[in-house]
Amino acid sequence: VALGRRLAAAASRAGRLRELIVIAMLAALYEVVLFAAGLPAGLGFYLSDRNAGLVHQGIGGWLSDRALALTLDFATAVVLGLVILFLVRRVRRWWIPAAAAVSVFFIAGMFAWPFVVEPMFNRFTPLPEGEVRREATSLIERAGLRAGTMLVMDASRRESRSNAYVSGLATTQRVVLYDTLLEDFPPREVAAVLAHEIGHRAHRDLLRGTLFTLPAIFAGFGAAAWFLRRSGHARGRETGPQFLPALFFVLFLLTTLSAPVANAVSRWMEADADTYSLELVSDPRAVLDAELRLARTNLSDPAPPEWARLIFFDHPSLSERVAAAEARVNDAPRGKENVR
Repeated sequence: VALGRRLAAAASRAGRLRELIVIAMLAALYEVVLFAAGLPAGLGFYLSDRNAGLVHQGIGGWLSDRALALTLDFATAVVLGLVILFLVRRVRRWWIPAAAAVSVFFIAGMFAWPFVVEPMFNRFTPLPEGEVRREATSLIERAGLRAGTMLVMDASRRESRSNAYVSGLATTQRVVLYDTLLEDFPPREVAAVLAHEIGHRAHRDLLRGTLFTLPAIFAGFGAAAWFLRRSGHARGRETGPQFLPALFFVLFLLTTLSAPVANAVSRWMEADADTYSLELVSDPRAVLDAELRLARTNLSDPAPPEWARLIFFDHPSLSERVAAAEARVNDAPRGKENVR
């Protein structure tokens, strides 16, 4: 009897191991198919940017970055796949705890992203002492925010574009400047770009974006559960690992279809940060000059077709941003500072 129990337990463990292997293989197949589908377009953009002088990273480094991103996506798919399959087999309304688990994973990822993922791709150093840091400190004090973390990223090892961004949540949040921004832009324009990022901090835009994303996760899982139940993929305890590629593909389609809505929300927050920066800086013309220099440096399309702007753009177009900045410059009292 004891031997029989041990054999049964061993068979069960072997079965679980085989299933884990199958799940890993399915996750790998799914990620590789998505990667292969997007590779021609990605390679086309890379070659176009390289020919335009925006990118100087070699093809080997570019592919290495894509491979690292693919590996991270694969690991995420395996972990979430195991959790979701467990829930599908044991919970009737599985999509509710599954969406909750993905939401927790998403929030944890937002917290950990600056310290876990970003250092895999770039090197970060503190913003050095000097005119830019003094101006940044002045802007933050004027905005009534805590000092926070300001870093410089070695973007120049890959490209000549200039940019800045905010990442992380709460205690892990930080403002990151491309080193190309510091090298190619005068301090007054760097301060104008910083004022925009400070606007994101002041408005808690990453938190707002997270709160927008969480209901979308639940809605997406609810819609996917309905479709997969109707198609016979979700069968309770009898659900097999082949359920996961179907689920991931449906979620991918829903995410793609909802992208215009997400982009509209992003454009609204970006325009809000633009307005904030124009009110925060003492020289609104610096914002206008920075917008124009960024457009020249990054070879931005000043006025994309309206259909493309609505579907694909997550920032206002250059013409919109320049018009807002020009209006502020024309309204600003000459010889006086705008104090927030």
